[in-house]
Amino acid sequence: MSISTSQRRDVDDAATPLTRVAVPAPDATPEAFLSACPSPRGFWQRDGTWNAWSGSVIGIRVGAGEGRGPIAAVAREVSLRVAGGADEDPPPRFHGGFAFHADHRAAGAWSDFPAARFDLPAAELIGGVGAETRLVVTVPGSGGPARARARRRAEALAGRLGAGPAEGAPGRADAVRGRSEPVSRDTWRRGVEAALEAIRAGRFRKVVLARPLDVALARIPDPAALLLRLRRREEGSFPFLFEPVPGSVLFGASPELVALRSGNRLHAMAVAGTAPRSPDGAEDERLGRELLDSAKERTEHAIGVRDMRERLAALGGDPEVDEQPHLLRLRGIQHLRTDLSVRAGRGHGVLDLLEVMHPTAAVSGYPRQPAAAFLRERESFERGWYAGPVGWFDAAGEGAFAPALRCALLRGDRARLFAGAGLVEGSDPEREWEETALKLRPMLEILAGGPEA
Repeated sequence: MSISTSQRRDVDDAATPLTRVAVPAPDATPEAFLSACPSPRGFWQRDGTWNAWSGSVIGIRVGAGEGRGPIAAVAREVSLRVAGGADEDPPPRFHGGFAFHADHRAAGAWSDFPAARFDLPAAELIGGVGAETRLVVTVPGSGGPARARARRRAEALAGRLGAGPAEGAPGRADAVRGRSEPVSRDTWRRGVEAALEAIRAGRFRKVVLARPLDVALARIPDPAALLLRLRRREEGSFPFLFEPVPGSVLFGASPELVALRSGNRLHAMAVAGTAPRSPDGAEDERLGRELLDSAKERTEHAIGVRDMRERLAALGGDPEVDEQPHLLRLRGIQHLRTDLSVRAGRGHGVLDLLEVMHPTAAVSGYPRQPAAAFLRERESFERGWYAGPVGWFDAAGEGAFAPALRCALLRGDRARLFAGAGLVEGSDPEREWEETALKLRPMLEILAGGPEA
């Protein structure tokens, strides 16, 4: 476990209190906040409620091979470093995420993303539909001097938050100046065929094979402008952005949640099965009905639901599960969705749920171990944080995590996009390639500043 020297001075004593001050910021936007604040910084949104953050009062970094795994290591470190705070409004939140593989090592394009990284922000802008927008500043220490220091910082930052960034000119022809396929179409076909052979041999029932797309940009994008486009385009998804150091940004809009604790309930969402959308209403309805009626897509979805039901049951209680999947309609794409929940047992927070759930059948396969082993054999690129859980948690055990899907890793004027396809008996290599192309389109449009031709 590593904590930077400046942070360690603040947290060596586990009883060191944190002082938080909130001030109204009714006109501030998350884009304006990110434009005004340095990295580390980030953003998370669920159902219209959002949180933009910057700075780090406490930072947690977990490398490969530490303890029982990154999730358990993060939970242990927080229990040692944070005393109290659960009754505060809002309680302190840690923001960050985990790599897909527990033994991930930060290197190459993922050099700024260890196996796990979380920050308790120095400043947060919290708001949403129907909610008061508040700016929260956290400082180490207690008493009058700490509170006065926090209030000065909050009021000074609130005064700097003006209008957010203007959205870039849409559809600029030179915004994306080059693309390359690290995984060729032929390599993809051979991977899908190998997966189908393994399925027929009984090695696993489903595996999620992924591929990257590399993009060269004409200029270095502004993360705040990317966020503005992301939120406008991906309504109904879970937008996220994480910039651990300047110029290294992971952002996207996941269609699903892997772990949520709200009140006394633990929630998860099974999303699998994919079809395009159509601007024509009748055609769109037909595509949705075909998805609901597809034996292949329903089989893939049922595997994910079974996987999640079994894992939720392991936490105790009888999970509540939608009787039938329904359509999750997003811009340009639609999926089958089933919601699951179970009563939270004593001491079960969102990290406990995440420990049980990740990786789900929706991002890895089923059963878990043989599917993961196949991915290590066949995928020639480093997943890093792609399909790993990103989100937040607090000292009270509340929190929300989505798998980092429909995402891009941005480093300067280069971006790597990722997309995967769930493979089951009956999958076709060409159709699965086209499905991944459909999933890559949103990030291409956002990087280009407008609809992708």
